[in-house]
Amino acid sequence: MINLDGLENIVQIDDFLGISSNKSLVEINGLNNLSTLNGKLIISHNLALNNFCGIKPLIDNGFSNSFDIASNSFNPTQQDILNGNCSE
Repeated sequence: MINLDGLENIVQIDDFLGISSNKSLVEINGLNNLSTLNGKLIISHNLALNNFCGIKPLIDNGFSNSFDIASNSFNPTQQDILNGNCSE
């Protein structure tokens, strides 16, 4: 899987969101309508992932739960994403 196309209709997740260990994933723009996540966000070990702009609306909406982005091709902080630095 190189993207999350097809998930555009998801606007809320009532649990955690984990995206992990996908060698081909390069972007997550399919999540660009997600505005509410009621659990933690974990995105890790996706070796080609360098574009997190798909979760910018979630972060802009005041996401305040656990935020763990690590061991990807690019690993922006939550503040980076807020500032628009969401891709490499």
